[in-house]
Amino acid sequence: EWDSFCATEANEDFPTECNCGGDPPPNDLCADAIAVAVPSLTAGTTIDATLDPYECETSTTSGGVWYSVIGTGNLMTATTCENQSPPGSADYDTKISVFCQGCDVATCVGGNDDESGCSFHSTVEFCSQAGVEYLIMVHGFSSATGNFELSVSDEGSGCNPTVFCAPPDPTGACCYPDTTCDIQSEADCTDAGGVWQRVDVSCYRPGSAASVVSTPG
Repeated sequence: EWDSFCATEANEDFPTECNCGGDPPPNDLCADAIAVAVPSLTAGTTIDATLDPYECETSTTSGGVWYSVIGTGNLMTATTCENQSPPGSADYDTKISVFCQGCDVATCVGGNDDESGCSFHSTVEFCSQAGVEYLIMVHGFSSATGNFELSVSDEGSGCNPTVFCAPPDPTGACCYPDTTCDIQSEADCTDAGGVWQRVDVSCYRPGSAASVVSTPG
């Protein structure tokens, strides 16, 4: 299929000056990332995709396409590997890179070229923050392009992020009905049945009874 430039050139009898590739995929650019759910299996292609100016733990040498997903707060997986559960697939040598903080900042979260045992296909596991948007670029080794199915899933296990895409929730003293106290975020304190005491409050335990005290300053 010819793009509009190629068609114009052909009509003007200059076919030798035209590289008649197809139009790039609709999610060729980071800004046009297609939103996917968790879990999801999404068919895509990098054929005719353009080269992106982003790298994350593996080089970017062929055109890529983009997807976005909202973090669950658990360990998440993006894969084109048939041996993962749930599996993805691809008919070429893929790479996957994951970013956050938008296309302008594009903070590297994780990247992979060849996952062990996956026949030149790729898997990235990353510790997500709940509510944060992650950008997934599917690209290829060397100049490879082709078709794929991208699987995105939640592993169901909690984790501690090593890359903070959003500031961690503020913490403070959390008082429980049994008079114990520890430091929690407001959401975690509420979930645990405690009463949160603000960011500037810390725990103080004289003897066996739990108390709270405001932090000076």
